[in-house]
Amino acid sequence: MNKFRTQTTRLALAIILAAVVSRASAASEADKLTNMVTELLHQQSQLATMTAELQKNEKEKAGLVNRDIALKKDEQKQERTLQTLRDENTTNEAKKTAVLQGGCRPGQRSTDLALVDRCNTLIGEVNAKTTELERRARQVLNDQKQAKVSRQQLSNDTLANFANRKRLNAAVEDLNARIAALKSYLAAHCSSIPSSASLEEVKNRCGNTQFDGSAPNLPPCQTEECRRYAGSY
Repeated sequence: MNKFRTQTTRLALAIILAAVVSRASAASEADKLTNMVTELLHQQSQLATMTAELQKNEKEKAGLVNRDIALKKDEQKQERTLQTLRDENTTNEAKKTAVLQGGCRPGQRSTDLALVDRCNTLIGEVNAKTTELERRARQVLNDQKQAKVSRQQLSNDTLANFANRKRLNAAVEDLNARIAALKSYLAAHCSSIPSSASLEEVKNRCGNTQFDGSAPNLPPCQTEECRRYAGSY
């Protein structure tokens, strides 16, 4: 009898041990699912952040395009102004030549007061135009210098925007791959999970709803009351 009781005890211990191992295995799987669900939600949150940054990046890109358009207009305007100055300077130089050929020599002394008066007037006009052209030319050259600075800054900003977009696209691609892998695994263990589900709801759909003292591997609802209660959530 003692030997029989020993065998019975060993059998009972084996059954208890198997149950403990089964519960531990189920609990371990439940914890794994919980961790994966938590990671999934984290990755989805990261994806939303990266997507928002990409949208911001696209707006910045559009702003860079507008800056380029405005800068090109300024550069074209400056070039047109320079061409106008060249044309006006050519005309002024022709007038200067005509004045010299007309007998006017700057600094020349003459007793012909009419000639002196006429030459002084013409020379004064040429000199005044030359001064004006030089002033306008300095302004355009200064504008062009500033445009070069703006062009370089725009180039730097464009390169930075492109590099950031490349980084964000790579991050989004990586996040999508991670999310797809997580969803693929969870799809085999969980019910359909809405995108707006909370962590607790996701856990519930993945069979990880536990109560103090309850087994972690409860079977699905079998009674009408159980199904009706589960359907209300």
